[in-house]
Amino acid sequence: IALIGNLLIILVICFNHFMRKSTNYFILNLAICDLAILFSCVWVQIVMTINKYWILGKLFCKLNSFMQMVSVIAAVLTLSLISCDRYFGVIYPLKARITSKRSYLFITSIWIISILIATPSFIYRTYTERKWSDFTERHCDDLGWPTSLETNQNGCVLRITRTSKRIYYTTVILL
Repeated sequence: IALIGNLLIILVICFNHFMRKSTNYFILNLAICDLAILFSCVWVQIVMTINKYWILGKLFCKLNSFMQMVSVIAAVLTLSLISCDRYFGVIYPLKARITSKRSYLFITSIWIISILIATPSFIYRTYTERKWSDFTERHCDDLGWPTSLETNQNGCVLRITRTSKRIYYTTVILL
């Protein structure tokens, strides 16, 4: 349903000249975000549910997490932009609206901001393999973040902290 609905929205806006307005460009961008979420999240979760270990390879480990974050952040920012556009349309109905040129600028900014926010996920996502005598475990996780160890007087590790990871995710959530 998501594939057909979003593709129809894209086709209607692209091929119908009457639909080429700034608000519809935002809706078009949201449809593109939804398709990106569909292609980067849904089937990967199904594969991960069926398989106990990561089977999609090293490159896709980094790329998938990055694309998931980019598409979700772009969708959230697009929804925020649509809300702001509607707000100003209701509050100031007689003032000039966002032009098509500015809507392209806003949409481009959304994607650039989304890529910048998701870049640490691409950098610190790690693919690890643990080989056993008859089996190889493969994992894809956020283990690449810088760590600090707290030890006791005997040298035993009490706690592993990833302060930069905590700061990053807290900032992203609060934005």
